[in-house]
Amino acid sequence: MVTPSVVRLFILDLTIIMKFTSLLLCSVSCVLLQSVPAHSAPSPTIAQTTVDASATPADRSRSCQQAANAVVTLYSGTEIGAGSIVAGDGTILTAHHVVKEAVSNPSKVKIYVKLADGQRYIGRAIASDSRNDLALVQIPGQTALSTVPLASTKLQPGQAVCAIGSPSGRTGVLSRGAFTTVLANGDLQSAVRLTYGNSGGPLLNAQGDLVGVNKAIWVSNRGENTGVSYATSVQTAQTFIAKHLRPTAGVVTKQPAPTSSIASLPVAVPAPISTSQSKNGQAGGSQASVGAVSKLGVNVDAQMLIQQVESGSPAALGGLQPGDRLVAVNGTELTGLTQLQAFLSRQPSTAVLTIRHKQQTANVQVYF
Repeated sequence: MVTPSVVRLFILDLTIIMKFTSLLLCSVSCVLLQSVPAHSAPSPTIAQTTVDASATPADRSRSCQQAANAVVTLYSGTEIGAGSIVAGDGTILTAHHVVKEAVSNPSKVKIYVKLADGQRYIGRAIASDSRNDLALVQIPGQTALSTVPLASTKLQPGQAVCAIGSPSGRTGVLSRGAFTTVLANGDLQSAVRLTYGNSGGPLLNAQGDLVGVNKAIWVSNRGENTGVSYATSVQTAQTFIAKHLRPTAGVVTKQPAPTSSIASLPVAVPAPISTSQSKNGQAGGSQASVGAVSKLGVNVDAQMLIQQVESGSPAALGGLQPGDRLVAVNGTELTGLTQLQAFLSRQPSTAVLTIRHKQQTANVQVYF
């Protein structure tokens, strides 16, 4: 006899727990991977396609890999997730819980966006729907980015699907599986093994078209990933997009997108320096006295004093400036460039840098 059992629903920021009852053969847990007037501009074009059932495994793999060019990594507060570029102007579809801290406190929490080619931007949440776990993020200065098309035909059980996300901040990680069923609430259930960092990324059909926005996984009572995942359906996403991207739609309309580059963002993000000048206005130190830290995007001297910050780099997005002295990373004192390079060689997805500037010490989080 099947008896009711309690199923626990977790958001992966480890802060919100919801409980609900369902009939199950065994107990499992579900983990969430977790206005201002608009300009009178035309709505962004959202590409749509129909399903070709004749696609081969090689075709499916190629289509999913091509879609990865339009999938981004998002860092916001304590969350790392993914998103799909759905319009060439830089409109990104993601999960609400990935950016909820920035939605709740936009003046203090930023949304950092890393494109597939490594370019980095500061984005802004322009719409969100906590009930369906959807959000739209805009990045500045874009007109012709690659996009992920939205599928116009429903999936059939057993059809091949793939997911693209950013587990541990690694951009463009591909997972494959099969679609299982549509739940009573309209969400899609698939046999695709996802992990933290896949939140907000696309669930794709064999043609590489978005059929859902990944948001949750089932785990066993032992905390083991069962390989079952959940996504908000493309139909729900289309309704959300249409509502918030139409200039005349409803009460909540699309906010004007930032038109400036990172270098001219508000003072909360200091303008990065793209020349080789040091803080005294003269050319930076000689080749012997300046070391490049390419992963971070800075040049430092022998005293770990930043001489130059590369525009659009992790350092620039984190607000580092020439004249800042790097004194520690993740609480460990830095004694020189070699130690910093050794830390970065471990390919961290984020780090907390302690800096000293004009006798003031501060901690700055950067994302790679």
